[in-house]
Amino acid sequence: MSACAQLELACLRALLGSLGARGQALAELHPRANDLRSAAEGPAALDELWWSELEQLEREAGLAPAHHAPARTDANYYLRRRDLARWTRWRDVAARLDRTWRCLLEWPASRARDACIRVGLRAIASAAVSVPRHELSLWLRPLGAQRAHDVLQLMIHRQPPTPELAAQVSLLTPELALERRGDSLLSALGRRVLAARLRASVDLAAIDSAGVGSSDLLRLLRLESPLTVASAAENRTIDGWIAQLVN
Repeated sequence: MSACAQLELACLRALLGSLGARGQALAELHPRANDLRSAAEGPAALDELWWSELEQLEREAGLAPAHHAPARTDANYYLRRRDLARWTRWRDVAARLDRTWRCLLEWPASRARDACIRVGLRAIASAAVSVPRHELSLWLRPLGAQRAHDVLQLMIHRQPPTPELAAQVSLLTPELALERRGDSLLSALGRRVLAARLRASVDLAAIDSAGVGSSDLLRLLRLESPLTVASAAENRTIDGWIAQLVN
């Protein structure tokens, strides 16, 4: 018998039990009288059935248990019920999203940051193409040796040109470099690029109306000033970068 069915029977048993002898008589007339008797003889307490039902619903929803504290306290039960309701609403909204953005918005903070860094590397590489060779080393210095090497590798593979984006990146990078270095700079730049495509690719109104809260990445992107690109060809190229993040 499923946890949900056990819980239903336990609640019904408690209700009929409160009616005394009349309740027992009603229980015998119930279409599931045998199940009610079995439930009455079972060892599981009502609170155990509540927790079993919740864990079963979490498994069916695909909600990872690692998201929750393991202690079975009243507060944690409430928090897990709340998270389950939000997750269910989010999955309804996510079903209407592009697969790429659905994955990005569901990733934890550390993985989302790595995605921003990878997009930032692509953006830097697009701008570095127009930097004179004798100035390139100095221009890439704020990234650090390893990230500068990653940019050079992308340049060698000759990604499709994005001149409109590159012009904005060339202006923004020195400004970011005043306060940031390395991955912090790349992550900030990547968020600016992703923020522009977020507004074009995701129905933010649907997410807001569902009351599902915000993922770590979504909260960050909403705070960013996006790098806007009007060229359809360049936007397709940027969307290709983003798609590669989840492939």
